[in-house]
Amino acid sequence: MAFPCYDEPLLKAGFTLWITHIAEYNAVSNMPVEEVVPSEEHEGYVTTKFGPTPKMSSYLLAFGVSDFVALEDGNQQLYARPNAMDEAEFGLEAGVKILDALSEYTYVNYYDYMPKLSQMAIPDRGGGAMENWGLVKYAETGLLFDPARNTYRTRKGIAVVVAHELAHQWFGDLVGPQWWSYIWLNEGFANLYGYIGADLAYPSERYWDLYAVENVQNAFGPDATDSTRPMTQDATTPSAISGLFDSIAYDKCE
Repeated sequence: MAFPCYDEPLLKAGFTLWITHIAEYNAVSNMPVEEVVPSEEHEGYVTTKFGPTPKMSSYLLAFGVSDFVALEDGNQQLYARPNAMDEAEFGLEAGVKILDALSEYTYVNYYDYMPKLSQMAIPDRGGGAMENWGLVKYAETGLLFDPARNTYRTRKGIAVVVAHELAHQWFGDLVGPQWWSYIWLNEGFANLYGYIGADLAYPSERYWDLYAVENVQNAFGPDATDSTRPMTQDATTPSAISGLFDSIAYDKCE
């Protein structure tokens, strides 16, 4: 955790972030950069100042300081290692197409609430992704695609993961539950709209045809066990809350 806060989804605030870092690096966050000025206290450092965020849950605040470079298309950027930029094109393309498709499908334009969307491919993240509002972070394997060596399966996985995280820009970021017990409202809808968004953006790939096999049927096994749980389950400790991020939350509620 970067600062003391109440990590509860119902409690929302606006954040204005300044980051002081070495001048050779760049800083990114949820909002666009407003100003970069030399540090008055540290030689060779600069302070990057970002615009204020909308009111949002504290867990959605994000930032990154690195030597990454950006590939840009309009109001979207994809940040990655300089020597990985030849694998960034599809991730950026997917982000642009899927965000536009979901804005049209939901009748809620993303850019009515946020001025930009950045995606970042992180080498040592391990796996998965995080839907920070305006700055989505991925493991490199979830965002970078090399058409010379990667397969259809990899391309499909990236498209669906990108769509899942961008669906969270509505389900979880713009609106969300009062407490973690209802986390299925975030993850279930993001899983569903992950396939809807990917299918809308790439209709010839027929991603929606995979939805029942990869998600609906995936919930049957865990839900048939004696240890299954209700979708809405009370949780008051960090370990209990973490345990709610399971197949019931992601797959069953769809």
